Amino acid sequence: MSKPLNLILKEEVEKLKGTVLYENEEGSSTEINLNDKITNYKTIEIVVKATDTEKVIKIDNPTIDKTFFEKLCYTLGNDLIEVFSKFAIYENKISPINANCGYYSIKLISSDLAMNFDKTNYIKITKVIGYK
Repeated sequence: MSKPLNLILKEEVEKLKGTVLYENEEGSSTEINLNDKITNYKTIEIVVKATDTEKVIKIDNPTIDKTFFEKLCYTLGNDLIEVFSKFAIYENKISPINANCGYYSIKLISSDLAMNFDKTNYIKITKVIGYK
């Protein structure tokens, strides 16, 4: 016996909406725990922010031990700031690799450049959504 059409459509709509695996409006710059295994999803979207700048990272076919590098740019007074971090995806968590974190700033008036590999993760994860 096949499923009724309305049930099939409901299931398809749920797939499109995705499943929230993590959400924290303030964001976290440390390891986050997901409420399901990453391998249960075909695609994940990770929402990250630094100050008021947000970005969505899309990862297709997420796998355990996958790493990704991300950077965000924003202005602070007369400086252009770029923060960067490397993250690792585990079975049910995402963690920054602090050895690959830092920032650089460029003074917009004088073009002076300052780099800092201080091993501090300045990028916060605010939300992770999984799509089946």
